[in-house]
Amino acid sequence: MAQDEGKEPPCATCGKPREFSRKNAQAWEAWRALDRYGRVVDAFAGVPLPLSLEALERFCARYDDPEGIRWRVMALEEKALAARREQGQAGQQKRKV
Repeated sequence: MAQDEGKEPPCATCGKPREFSRKNAQAWEAWRALDRYGRVVDAFAGVPLPLSLEALERFCARYDDPEGIRWRVMALEEKALAARREQGQAGQQKRKV
């Protein structure tokens, strides 16, 4: 990445928003808490399993729009699990070599 090479990214040309919306911030907060406390790790393979749906429903019920937070958390979860699985597969490939 640009930061790794000592260069600053061209932030002025980036189209990404600089701030989260209130619901996105709440979803990020919920996902981080559930990632730490609402997830089971497969003890045999050491791979994190998907979030518990029961924990997800109960946690999202705390917010004024539980359904809106739930689908945002699930979108974050989909991306995070895919990235972790890729990292796990890359680690397994390194160990085989």
